[in-house]
Amino acid sequence: MQLLPEPKPFIRDDDPPSPALFLRRTRVYVAGPITSSGTMTLNIRRALHVGTTLLHRGFAPYIPHLTCFWEIVSPVEFTYADWMALDREFLGACDVMLRLDGFSKGAEEEEQVALNLGRPVYYSLDTLFACERPVRGL
Repeated sequence: MQLLPEPKPFIRDDDPPSPALFLRRTRVYVAGPITSSGTMTLNIRRALHVGTTLLHRGFAPYIPHLTCFWEIVSPVEFTYADWMALDREFLGACDVMLRLDGFSKGAEEEEQVALNLGRPVYYSLDTLFACERPVRGL
């Protein structure tokens, strides 16, 4: 009776690591007005449009404007300080910031945090695309 050969392990000890294991998408924090200037609906729509463009180009956008929907459905009330604390956590995880135009106390605070963390801040998609690659090494 012939036995089946031993299955080969998926990754052997002598296999060189795949370069893909050391790549990830560049994380982009999208900062801009929500309620400070313009209308909330248009500001959210614009941020989502920018985020969609980033995603289609291979980046990983974080859009804090989406917390507005969280606030709508949550039975718990959150303060401005709560949202800013959450935003600071995500700023620490992002590689770069894209600052949308328009007055915003929150976006100005986020921009200062990004700069203090040493993150590049871009003021247009064109500049971000010219300076950043959608994928980076770990």
